[in-house]
Amino acid sequence: TTAITLQPSATTGNITITAVPVAGAEKVVDGDFAVAAPWTYGAGWAHDGVNFEADHTAGAGNIAALEQDISAVADKTYLIVFAIKNRTAGSVVPSVGGVNGPTRGANGTYSQTITASTTGNLKFSPTADFNGSIDDVSVKETSGVTDIFQSGHVGSYWRIKDGGTWGYVEITAVTDNLHANATVKKTLGGVAAVATWREGAWSGVRGYPSCCTFHEERLIFGGTSYQPQTLWGSKSADFENFTPEDATITDAGPFTYTLASDQMNVLRWLISARLLMAGTMSGEWKISGSSTNAPITPTDISARKDTSYGSNDVSPLSIGNIVMFIQKYGRKVRELTYSFADDSYVAPDMAILNEHITKGGILETAYQKEPDQTLWGIRADGILLSMVYERPQDVVGWSPHPTDGLWESAAVIPGLTQDEVWLACNRTIGGVAKRYIELMHPLEWGDDQKDCFFVDCGLTHDGVPATTFHLDHLIGKT
Repeated sequence: TTAITLQPSATTGNITITAVPVAGAEKVVDGDFAVAAPWTYGAGWAHDGVNFEADHTAGAGNIAALEQDISAVADKTYLIVFAIKNRTAGSVVPSVGGVNGPTRGANGTYSQTITASTTGNLKFSPTADFNGSIDDVSVKETSGVTDIFQSGHVGSYWRIKDGGTWGYVEITAVTDNLHANATVKKTLGGVAAVATWREGAWSGVRGYPSCCTFHEERLIFGGTSYQPQTLWGSKSADFENFTPEDATITDAGPFTYTLASDQMNVLRWLISARLLMAGTMSGEWKISGSSTNAPITPTDISARKDTSYGSNDVSPLSIGNIVMFIQKYGRKVRELTYSFADDSYVAPDMAILNEHITKGGILETAYQKEPDQTLWGIRADGILLSMVYERPQDVVGWSPHPTDGLWESAAVIPGLTQDEVWLACNRTIGGVAKRYIELMHPLEWGDDQKDCFFVDCGLTHDGVPATTFHLDHLIGKT
């Protein structure tokens, strides 16, 4: 429900959308300029009984402003509608209470909101060469809610309902705060000005999702700057389709859901585990249907906050049947797991015996399953951390891995005999900062001690004997 109506110029193709504030009574009604309160106009203007005409042949610079007293009040907003007709040259600037609107230099009907700065009149100020007519002038006082279209709306989708038909458009350009160009994506129901419309949730104005995951055959996004604790789920098995179902709501349809809480729960991450899990700044949530075994549907979704530690925006890791996440300030690594004794999820601190090792915070994590279950982390000061994790044996072992340089990123991918750990490192070589992509050597080197290879940024030679080796990547190093 809004005090603004949207009016499309057509129901298909490339169109213009005009936003019209629902305003009070008209202060000026001049369809044919049979004015009750006289306009002030001077040399260069003529009144033919239908409209005012300006002709530059009357003398360059000899066209005065067309002006009428509307008793404008400072800080109040006014909607001005007027038409320029028969124009062949020049432009006109509308103003109210000393504040100018945009310059208009083409034939057409214009609507513009202006917030007055002083008590004043309605004016149309022409350029010296203006040659054309002004007609159909109307002024109304509005609520001031006028900043509908912004440049960041380009690319966003808007839905408009006319009668019983919802259509939608993609904004392609913004002319001003009340006018936008659009391409119709689904045929609109009419061209009337209607108050039933919806602005797209994602745009440069409202923000874009900060996290996402796949869960139960849906692509699920969450957390824009405007709706920080809202989730959007795609249609089932149709990952790019978020179009709402208007007639019949089906279980496979897309959904929108906002976490209900007495605190602002900015979403930090989403992950698909036994249930859909969400990490927010103030707690960790499980999301499912009305029962834990029921799938999420548009009409059956339930969210419950089980822990209240708070998360940061480092992506969590799914390890076995638990979720490993980093707490709000990056110092604590927590194991989110279900406790039958508590009948809820719990999240013990995995670094409680090594609190010093995460000092400065963890910026990124990666998980290696083989040969040993190991969580790798990049610390804020460029130190690589590892946490060997074997929960059935109650093994949680931390180690720092410093190097001559700064570790910046880590990733794990499948290899031939074990998971491969790849690292990005910033090293200063010969006084110049260089970045290397490095592969960690396998932990199992066989029976030959020569293959026991534990150096940083090293190379090996295994082939025809040689006496000269080129180690350009280590020039200047000892």
